[in-house]
Amino acid sequence: MVDHAERHNTCPVITFDQQLWWVAFMIIAAQPSNSRLHKIVLVLGGFHTEMSFMGTIGKLMAGSGLKEAISQVYAEGSVELMLSGKAVARAFRAHCLVSGALNTIATAHIANIPVPTVYEEHEVENPQESQPGRHCIYTHVLDCIEHRKSNICES
Repeated sequence: MVDHAERHNTCPVITFDQQLWWVAFMIIAAQPSNSRLHKIVLVLGGFHTEMSFMGTIGKLMAGSGLKEAISQVYAEGSVELMLSGKAVARAFRAHCLVSGALNTIATAHIANIPVPTVYEEHEVENPQESQPGRHCIYTHVLDCIEHRKSNICES
């Protein structure tokens, strides 16, 4: 691999899944410092990079209300896995839902129009007179924002 890269005057870059990446890393690390293998750049595969990214979002956003907002749509155990980066597909969808809710809230605020709400069909016969359903992510995100805002103002 190194010979081929040198012939083409490039740097050899190899992408591995996490387990194989670790084996390749250990092999290269065990070589003397003047070994040509140190020219190889090892790249962790995209899936594990995405897992790491989702886990980082979960850590950075801890205590922000993100967990509670996602819990309006997903089960509590699933939310833990999503925010730790283990359930990537669900985490991606959940982040898209929260992003959509935040964008809707921001747009409604800018346009000075009411935020859309979802009503539970079984609550009352006339949904216009009802309060928003307990699974309305918009309402929950708004509550989280108000709660965080009041905590910041009190500080």
